Amino acid sequence: MPNDYLAGDEYVRGRLFLLDTFTQQAVGQPLAKKKVTISLASATDTVNYFLSTETDDNGYFVFQNLKKDTNYIVRYQETVGGVIYSARRTVTAPFDTLRITAEVAQGSQNGLQLTVLDPSGAVVKGAKVCVFNSASIAGYNTNGCDGNTYELTTDIAGHASKYAIPQQKYYFNAKLEVNGIPLFAKDSVVVGSSIKFHTIQLKNPNGMQFTVMDSLGTRLPNASLCVFTSLALFQRDTCEGRSFQLTSSANGSAIQYNLPPSRYYIYCTYQTGSFIWVARDTMDIGSQLSHDTLYLRKKY
Repeated sequence: MPNDYLAGDEYVRGRLFLLDTFTQQAVGQPLAKKKVTISLASATDTVNYFLSTETDDNGYFVFQNLKKDTNYIVRYQETVGGVIYSARRTVTAPFDTLRITAEVAQGSQNGLQLTVLDPSGAVVKGAKVCVFNSASIAGYNTNGCDGNTYELTTDIAGHASKYAIPQQKYYFNAKLEVNGIPLFAKDSVVVGSSIKFHTIQLKNPNGMQFTVMDSLGTRLPNASLCVFTSLALFQRDTCEGRSFQLTSSANGSAIQYNLPPSRYYIYCTYQTGSFIWVARDTMDIGSQLSHDTLYLRKKY
């Protein structure tokens, strides 16, 4: 660059900040010891610059010997953890209070930014998102995380992000437990050469919930609930061949979430000493959580 670029008596003084794009905070922390460059705004070369400096411990920087009433571009760019951050401001010298804010450079990289919502539409912090590169991986199909490519957790703004990833289709399970209730969602997106923004809304689980009581209405803990999908197996006085088994809690409750929609048959038993109480029930499970009360009667 010609030396007359630095033949002036003016300056540009400013401060570099980082905007935490994912948590949507206001201007965040100052960036110390970072390289900042300046170039002429009229220059057709957008890569080179004629002067650079380093921010101090508080993020401040200054460019001197600039020309009065001349437009300049102040830039910052850095790759941190595989993520490109950049900032760019046009300013006319002299200028004493330039505020330049670094954000994720959305046009310079690809990636995935997910926003996770609860069933009411509010963003949720702490949701776990397991990302898979194939729909055939066991963890994806069992609503788990085994075999995941990336495991992410949402921040205070409900965001979970991953940058600089292969361009392909991704599949993911998102889950969060609230007051003992597992919220869940499955989805897929195609990530190309830019950042893909996608919103996931968690759903309340389907399933079955029982309250086990005796004939007087007393809740019974430790009752055994054998659940069948086969009517033939259910009609026997045994748990053999059951699909799964539940045990009632201290308040007589038994819950199973995330069941395939179907008709289920329940054989419930409760034993104290040599006495056995039983109840039978049938429940159709769809997309909602179904509730029922089992009143046990003495068998013998």
